[in-house]
Amino acid sequence: MLQFSRMKMYTVWLDNTYHSIFDESPICNWGYMYYDLTGNYLQLNSEQHLLNDLFHNELYAEQILSDIKILDHNYYSTNIVDDNLLAEKLKDVVIARGYTYYYDFIKRNNIPNKFSTEIVTLASISNPSEANNFILNNIEILGKICEDIAQKCRKLLTKENVLILPKDFMINVKELFENKKDTSLNFHNKILGYANKQKLSDFFDKTFDFTQLPFSFLACKELSLKEKEIIYLYYYGFSLPRIASILEISRRTVDKYLENIRRKLQCENSGQIIPSLLRFDNSIMCYIKKQNV
Repeated sequence: MLQFSRMKMYTVWLDNTYHSIFDESPICNWGYMYYDLTGNYLQLNSEQHLLNDLFHNELYAEQILSDIKILDHNYYSTNIVDDNLLAEKLKDVVIARGYTYYYDFIKRNNIPNKFSTEIVTLASISNPSEANNFILNNIEILGKICEDIAQKCRKLLTKENVLILPKDFMINVKELFENKKDTSLNFHNKILGYANKQKLSDFFDKTFDFTQLPFSFLACKELSLKEKEIIYLYYYGFSLPRIASILEISRRTVDKYLENIRRKLQCENSGQIIPSLLRFDNSIMCYIKKQNV
């Protein structure tokens, strides 16, 4: 198909763009997949032979149906040989190419009637434990790199590049999606079913979603959880007395934590904390983009 040929055109570009970043890591292959419920599909990969296998065997079906089964997942990690959840047809192809492990970073658009999924995959031919430990110990920086991969590949979601999947297949996908959407039970919902609702409410009230911040904490891995919580509340404009009240600590303790944060980030005053974290993340993205040139 013409679309498959166009997707394969970007293999060398994708490989060259990130080769210098992954050169000394267990990661030897990276790819991007997009699909939505209207039938649009795009598959890009840094290895031509694997991409040929995926297209020749029409493995888009196995990939999409397998993903629909894990709608509540944002990540998927697999030791390929021992993965009983992986479709056998897909498993045979990747094993034949020597792959032992891969890790999916998954981003879903859950807007009603506009559902879509983007998956950035990092794969390895190394020992699965080595590859898995590399991923886990560099998860935040790899997340930034995967964001960059997705951002670049997203620009290729054009009418000329995407494949429109068969209607009968998409009917099955939509049926599976509707069934899974209604019955999916994620970790938080499972807790809701068994835990004391009053205590659980208190728990969630005091849980902070750091992923919603416009910065990470890569600038200083020595920051404690409490220090991150203070930065979170400080970013959203809470006063120091209010922060102390929310965290159930004294105002003096908050001051002590802020002093430690300033020291760790080498800031002269608290007003420099957020800009310092933003600048560090920006420098990471600039480095990634520089490697792409």
